[in-house]
Amino acid sequence: MTPEVLAVSQGPAAGACLAQSAEKVGWQERPSWYVLCTRDRIVAPEAQQGVAERIGAKVFISEASHAVVRSRPGDVVEAIEDALTYAHGTPPQPRPWSATGGPARAANRHRRHGTAAVFAARTFD
Repeated sequence: MTPEVLAVSQGPAAGACLAQSAEKVGWQERPSWYVLCTRDRIVAPEAQQGVAERIGAKVFISEASHAVVRSRPGDVVEAIEDALTYAHGTPPQPRPWSATGGPARAANRHRRHGTAAVFAARTFD
């Protein structure tokens, strides 16, 4: 996905979403993970650090831009795998890759499904 496609496909945030308050937030009761992007020019790394500290998140540092899923998908996968290890007590098992698939295909799958870079509200049952 190019910057041009992102520019025309993403609309502004709805004002209503900023006016609503949450009755309960997962990060107050559940563990959290945060991928801090050091090259983010939209949200300053210092602000990201403040958020991560406030929610008590385990922080993963990435030399990525704001679009970390696009620029450094491996860093996001590392944080997800750590969360899975915590939730299940064992590291996730590697998946066999097809001859036409592989890690690049997995990264594309994460991009298509909009995997979030911030795991602040991730909960485990």
